[in-house]
Amino acid sequence: MPTPPPFPAFELLGPATLRRSLLAGESVYRQGDPSLSVYAVEQGRIRVVGHTRVGQTVLLYRATAGQLFSEGALFSSSHGCEAIADLPSRLLVYPKAQLWEAMRLRPELTQAFMALLSYRINALKERVQMQNIAPARERVIEYLSGAVPPGERTAHFDRPFKEIADELSLTQETLYRILGQLEREGVISRTRRSITLRRSA
Repeated sequence: MPTPPPFPAFELLGPATLRRSLLAGESVYRQGDPSLSVYAVEQGRIRVVGHTRVGQTVLLYRATAGQLFSEGALFSSSHGCEAIADLPSRLLVYPKAQLWEAMRLRPELTQAFMALLSYRINALKERVQMQNIAPARERVIEYLSGAVPPGERTAHFDRPFKEIADELSLTQETLYRILGQLEREGVISRTRRSITLRRSA
């Protein structure tokens, strides 16, 4: 999946843009909190999750440096998910009132926001499709094939395999077992943060 399109709110809002720093594990906001702002990651990484009525936590997406998140807050009075800092992070905070005014005055900002929403919908659709692939081995192979850049054979990851297991709706043990099988079969080779496809499974 390509990276999210740029969203030039900082350049347009200027002094109205606030900053916030978080420690690893700290919540930006919790599910149900009033939605007062939209955020962008200036440094670090944010994990956005949803909590179900039966107590399950579902990973929705991650945002890294330069990426916007919580864009749905612009259309809601409360957050429908929780955002948590995976790493020590610094955020740009866009107050909703100022962002609405900027979008009213600058059509290009509205267009950029619509492109971002389209990206988010497509990314979530791809994740749902991926999570529905069975058996789990085929799901992992499909994920790895999509993670390798065009014309290359190695995928590099900026996060541990435990987090990739969450993205695939697998336990960490299941993912490691499948990767071990693929490695023994000569399909892949791996290091701590990379996997190389050696041949077709």
